Amino acid sequence: LHHGGALVVGNLSEVQATDCFAQDSGGAMVVDQLIVAESAIFAVTGALARDIHGGAVMARTVEANATLTLEDCEAGKYGGGLYVTELCEAVHIAATNCTSGRSGAAVAAVGANVSIGSI
Repeated sequence: LHHGGALVVGNLSEVQATDCFAQDSGGAMVVDQLIVAESAIFAVTGALARDIHGGAVMARTVEANATLTLEDCEAGKYGGGLYVTELCEAVHIAATNCTSGRSGAAVAAVGANVSIGSI
């Protein structure tokens, strides 16, 4: 992963992305680190990474203490909702109607250490 810096969604903050498109990876965003605080809102709806990975988000690491909501997201290959390559620690991932061309319709954690409370 060679794109993006860190995105920190702090307490009482909100990130909502709707109807996003990327030709390659990360339909809504490509970040090195995604950090979401406990009382934050993080939601991506209708994102498409047409050719490769991470319909909604492509990241090296994800640390989420709040729910990541991914809805109607699609990736051409892996990780219809989320594609992560190193570390994924999340309390809850709510993925609805996410699809991928190969595998990991909701989440693809390739070579990553994963700890997810619930999907």
